[in-house]
Amino acid sequence: MKTYKIIVVLMVVLSIFSCKENYLEESMAEMKLKSGNAGNVKLTGFDEWGFNWNAQQFNGYGINMILGDPYFDQPPFSHYGNESPYRGEGEEFYDYLTNKYWYFPYVYPKSLLNVKLSAHWNESLISRDGVYAETWLDSDAWVTFRYSLNNGTESWSHFRKLGALKSSYKIGEGENANKWYDENNNEVGMVSKFFEGLMVIQVENVGNVDTEIFYEEYKSPAGSGIGKY
Repeated sequence: MKTYKIIVVLMVVLSIFSCKENYLEESMAEMKLKSGNAGNVKLTGFDEWGFNWNAQQFNGYGINMILGDPYFDQPPFSHYGNESPYRGEGEEFYDYLTNKYWYFPYVYPKSLLNVKLSAHWNESLISRDGVYAETWLDSDAWVTFRYSLNNGTESWSHFRKLGALKSSYKIGEGENANKWYDENNNEVGMVSKFFEGLMVIQVENVGNVDTEIFYEEYKSPAGSGIGKY
């Protein structure tokens, strides 16, 4: 798979920033598929960023998924650029990244700095050795994300589930251009903004979720059970 986009959520909205668009597009285009370890070493336990490849999950601050995923070894803000994980230091940490890398706010919004993320995936998405699949299309790959914030004054959560697309699926037209349909014209999912080869099959929002960043609530009419696709 040429363009791995597991973040979710939260990637650059290039069209908004026309003066910087070409630079960002070229930077993202240079990113090639990476693996957590190329399968050479047995990976166990959580690393300092929050990844547990063997258990196939991530737990920690959402920003650390961006900073610590080995896929992002091209941008200098990654841990390959010697940046450290976020441990709750506050805005000073974010401002440091912004001052050093002017485009970082377009990669990860400051409003999500203290948001926690729990993600889970299966072997078809990323192996237990931290190796990404060549493609998710026509597989049984799936991934779930749960973002949450509870700082005493603000409390909300956003959950979404994605499953693999089939090559026979087609995108709808007109007002349905954000939906996927099977060969019998049955709606099976919603188009993912950031994941090639996957579709959104369920979204649950609790509290005041910013739907300009996250998806509005959704459930596939065909069902949202993981594995049925």
